[in-house]
Amino acid sequence: PTAGPDGECGGATNVVAFGKPVQRNACVRSVTSIQQACESDWGALNVRGLLQTLRIGTSPQSALNSPTSVNWVQTELGIVNFRDPVTGKLTTTHTPAPVSNSAAPSPAPTTTDAPTPSPVASASPTSNPTNSTAVSATPSASPSAAPSFPPVAGRRLQSGQNADAFASWDAASGVCRNALVGLRLNVAHDAAGLVQAATLDVTVADLASQDGSGSSGVAVEQRFEVAFLNTDSNTTASSSRVDRIVSGNPGYIQGRPVQAGVLVELDAGTNEEKIAVEYHREGLAMMAAPGTRGQCLPASKASERWVDALRTQPASRTPVQFKVDASSSCTVELEYEEFEDMTSWCSDFSRFPIFQLEADVVGIYGNADPLHAYEWVPIEVDYTKLLKTKANPFPGALVCENVVDRLDIEIMWTNSGDVHNPQPMILAIRAVPAQSNWQWRKAPVPGTKQTFTLSHTVTYIEHTLDAEDSSTYKPEVSTILPQLAYDVFYPFDILVSPGVVVRGPSFGPVALYLALLLHQLAAALR
Repeated sequence: PTAGPDGECGGATNVVAFGKPVQRNACVRSVTSIQQACESDWGALNVRGLLQTLRIGTSPQSALNSPTSVNWVQTELGIVNFRDPVTGKLTTTHTPAPVSNSAAPSPAPTTTDAPTPSPVASASPTSNPTNSTAVSATPSASPSAAPSFPPVAGRRLQSGQNADAFASWDAASGVCRNALVGLRLNVAHDAAGLVQAATLDVTVADLASQDGSGSSGVAVEQRFEVAFLNTDSNTTASSSRVDRIVSGNPGYIQGRPVQAGVLVELDAGTNEEKIAVEYHREGLAMMAAPGTRGQCLPASKASERWVDALRTQPASRTPVQFKVDASSSCTVELEYEEFEDMTSWCSDFSRFPIFQLEADVVGIYGNADPLHAYEWVPIEVDYTKLLKTKANPFPGALVCENVVDRLDIEIMWTNSGDVHNPQPMILAIRAVPAQSNWQWRKAPVPGTKQTFTLSHTVTYIEHTLDAEDSSTYKPEVSTILPQLAYDVFYPFDILVSPGVVVRGPSFGPVALYLALLLHQLAAALR
């Protein structure tokens, strides 16, 4: 499925071309009954029916009338990711165990599921955080690490063996549990183009009904991707393959996510020191407002103070797009009693999750390789210029001074390469925390509410050469004849200027002879 002119999922006849991956393909799925779409095996929010029946032909000659023959491979269960409805974080709930390529397929029906843009990675030097792919700088895979994408064959599961993969309707809460929000097909083939295995990665999330009933309609964004892997390729060690989405080749494409990750160093200070980048598949992300009214804290504050929730709750994120200036904000609504108790909350917010980027490097180019640390530039964050946050609790003028309530992300970029085919690249990036004073401006009456804003901004700064910094290169004209000696006309005198005569040493006659010979040769050619 792909998005139509209205953004809705459509195109049932869209075909997957062999060897051509599909990335960042999203559309909006609208259903008239969330309960039916959730409970039905073939519902738009349930992947059960597809995973039990989907088969891939091993070659273009695979016979359609014998789908159970060796000419077809049954799709296997890949990675299952659960997406948090508030923060958007991905949590892996199932990772397939690789088995031998010669393992006999199980005749039992299979249930398979997998995540869409979930991190499917090579061996990791550290444990994989959510929504990221950790990679090793050397081809030494850990047996316990997640298999490289895609596994040669997955382990088939019986129906109900992994309930987290399939959608179910929770009538009590009016929520579709584990609704399908992403699907990725991974196809492994050999050098001859014969398909050897196929896995389906699924991303699921809890989707709430608009009015709590199962008969109400709902709209949800779904992603569909396709990836291919040549298992006979010897260009890269299998444990060093990094499943990633590029944002250009090599230069960035406007509107694509900025590549991002965390620099990982192993065995520092030893001869075995290795440096790589823990790749974030979704790229650099800025804060997004998760609440229905743009609130920073959509969850109820009944169980904890708002400042404690802000200090501990992961922030919702949205990708930073290359060469797209952006601003995103969310609000915190405080009652007068909460604001008045400034000793409990008027403090430094700069280390709160909402002001952390969760990455410390970005890719210089859109196809930066996580295995090459030199292709990434560090994110500079300067906290030294921040003023101390302090309370000013005078009656009638309640102020919390120097509150960190904004993070400004500045990205400097330029064009590189041929002037006729420029390749945009990132030169530097910095994140600058900004401060302001939070003052109670309404009547000091209990129960009165006032709204305060937390925000992120992204600004792109183009670095160009000034006229005095650039020059036109004029290549030297190659000479046809070699440079002659200064005494070429010896023993004749050369009048340089009136009264100035130059005479040369004794080898002048030879040079004169050669000059006359060349002159005669040129005359003959004319």
